[in-house]
Amino acid sequence: MSKQSTASTAQPVTGFLRLRQLIPAILPVSASTLWRMVKRGDFPAPTKLSTRVTAWNREEVLRWVAETSGQLTNQKHHHHLSPVPGNLIIGESSCCK
Repeated sequence: MSKQSTASTAQPVTGFLRLRQLIPAILPVSASTLWRMVKRGDFPAPTKLSTRVTAWNREEVLRWVAETSGQLTNQKHHHHLSPVPGNLIIGESSCCK
């Protein structure tokens, strides 16, 4: 019987989170959408830890989630995270009525 490691998806209490730890566990968006949100300033910018390692400060991410959780949980579907510049949440679409 083989043991499966959860080390790659386990989230640290403090420190940094890699992209695979954010999506979809914390953010129900694609990587492309996350990078658009970062570029617009709608999501905290990551820190470059080395040439090939980029990560987000866990405390900043959790603060962002806490500040936006009311907006996110009030929506029926996660597709209301808008890729439109300047908008994080768009109103209910006809699919949600």
